[in-house]
Amino acid sequence: MDSLYYERNRNKSFFLFLGITLLLLYQDLLQQYVPVFKSVDEFIGFVFLPVVFILYIYKNEKLYREEQIIIFLYILFILTGIISSLVNKFQSLSAAISDLVIVSKFLGGYFFARICFGGVILMDYRKYIRATFRTITAVTFLLTLLDIIFNVFPKGDKRFFMHSEKLFFSHPTYLALFCVVTLTYLTLVFENRLTDYIYLLQIILVCVSTFRMKAIGMVIIYLLFLTPLRKLKYIKVVTVIAAAIVIILCIIPQINAYYFDSDDSPRNLLTSTGIKIANDYFPMGSGLGTFGSYISGAAYSPLYYMYNLSSTWGLTKNNPFFISDTFWPMILGQFGYMGLFLFILVILQFTLLIKKLREFDSNILLFCLIPFIYLLVSSTSESSFANYYSVNLFMIIGMAVSQTRPVNHLHNDASKIIKKGDLECQR
Repeated sequence: MDSLYYERNRNKSFFLFLGITLLLLYQDLLQQYVPVFKSVDEFIGFVFLPVVFILYIYKNEKLYREEQIIIFLYILFILTGIISSLVNKFQSLSAAISDLVIVSKFLGGYFFARICFGGVILMDYRKYIRATFRTITAVTFLLTLLDIIFNVFPKGDKRFFMHSEKLFFSHPTYLALFCVVTLTYLTLVFENRLTDYIYLLQIILVCVSTFRMKAIGMVIIYLLFLTPLRKLKYIKVVTVIAAAIVIILCIIPQINAYYFDSDDSPRNLLTSTGIKIANDYFPMGSGLGTFGSYISGAAYSPLYYMYNLSSTWGLTKNNPFFISDTFWPMILGQFGYMGLFLFILVILQFTLLIKKLREFDSNILLFCLIPFIYLLVSSTSESSFANYYSVNLFMIIGMAVSQTRPVNHLHNDASKIIKKGDLECQR
């Protein structure tokens, strides 16, 4: 009876997780027509944090040492921003709180999946995952072909020999992200069959059609990892080196184009000014919502006047289009050298956490690696960790890590007595 009760609640948890994943996957499309969907990622990634904390206490979930360190480091990181905000007083309390939500939601997404859905074993639901994301892949591939032939949807910018694809998304970047998430779930249920390769090829071709260098680089890295994992079940050092070279080759052209080709380009100015702000407000920066973030443009920060950026196209009060187009300059400017150091430590701890998956399962390892690498590569040209899609990508990472926990396998042992209280939290 207890086993049946547990199974039913685990099923509910999986379908809830899948529903949230799909909602976030199509968020860019939905928010174009229903504005309320613009806040879905913040709601899941930050507003749910008290719920996650209550469930953490209720379930008596054990966190890895790396996860405990991540929480500690991120609290210090946030305190850095709060203290600098109180000292410098450049923005209102509401602007500072809004910015706090945006820069923290990725971590909320991780622990939301990690704690709330920790009892779900994804491989037990592979048939649902396979059916869902194969359908998504087939439809997306067909729409892309129709668009290339008949120009059904608006096009993106022209790169190489043709216009980049974006379908019904607001920008080719978001179609690329859509493809990366879909590719991630197809990899989870990959079984080395011909049909698996057909669907992988379809979503990869759609991803490449966006002509985003980070997306193309991600595809190359994915293929480098896929081959040894399928044959040897682990990643060889030479594969890691090759992947690192690909990342560098993809990042360098982006950095040159965005930061060095023009001295007065928005990204170049944001980068150089971020360093100036970090020096002027050493060691904790200028504070939350003051520089390089979405909120710093929405509640136009006085720093753009102080550092003569208010007249630069794309950084003006009426057209702050490029203000949040960087990530590391934002971290450096708002949180200073101290905040930058703490955030890098958080990333390193996540790297150590993902390293634990090497001994578990090759599909789970790639399932976790794809979003993590994509976020790192994207951070060179956009505010990836503060973007709406960071919640979805870190939910994937959280679910991947939760697959390694012993509690996830209790249902396999009929002799285990599962407490009813532990099951309630899966509802």
